[in-house]
Amino acid sequence: AGTLINISDGGVLGWETINNSGDGIIGNETQSDTSARSDRILTISKGAKGTELSIISGLYAIDEVTSLIFRKNDENTSVTIDNVVMSRKSIYVCIDGGDNTLIAKSLEEYKSVGASYNNGGGINQSVTFTSDASGQPYTVLFDRPNLVLIKIKITVKVGSSSIDTTQEIKNSILEYVNSEVRNNGFKVGVDVSPIEIAGNTAIDTGSFVSDCQVTKVTTNIFQRETIPIEIYEKANTSETLIEVVLV
Repeated sequence: AGTLINISDGGVLGWETINNSGDGIIGNETQSDTSARSDRILTISKGAKGTELSIISGLYAIDEVTSLIFRKNDENTSVTIDNVVMSRKSIYVCIDGGDNTLIAKSLEEYKSVGASYNNGGGINQSVTFTSDASGQPYTVLFDRPNLVLIKIKITVKVGSSSIDTTQEIKNSILEYVNSEVRNNGFKVGVDVSPIEIAGNTAIDTGSFVSDCQVTKVTTNIFQRETIPIEIYEKANTSETLIEVVLV
């Protein structure tokens, strides 16, 4: 904030001063075709109300929302869905990123009339806001994901491509982990697949990946099988948790 103070030559006539009261948001230089198609579907779906796609679209329209999981219970009795106990005629959302109040307002706007909310096994949120239209207060429940720290050990054959450095391999993995494509990379409720990590690294760097193993930090037992992630969890890793073995 307060860093934009100059107007370049050739600006709008009569515009003499500028000052940004809030921080800017760093975007992406380009958007992939896959991400653009997904955004287009969500934009169209926002025109409806009460449908699963419209609720999800409304949430993804909020700045800095990166991923989410949505579940609903249409039954007249309480049921357990994906290890979340859901009351009758209700919805459940676990969401990463975005402002709590904006999320609450979006859920109240787009959900079906009469549907209630649930908290699950994540970091429980209870947000109360007052409707601008009616002045009535509403309380909305949703979850933030528990972070599951993941260690990655990947083995790459030296000389299989022009990219052989440990740092470049790590950068490729981190790009996959933080992918802009929804449900790709490490997102809310998305399992950790060593096969996907290895495949993406091979394609991205042109290297020959001979092995890839993963483990939760809490267990510290490497495996080649997929690690299941609950719908109220999100896998996470960092450069220091990635081990590159060059052979």
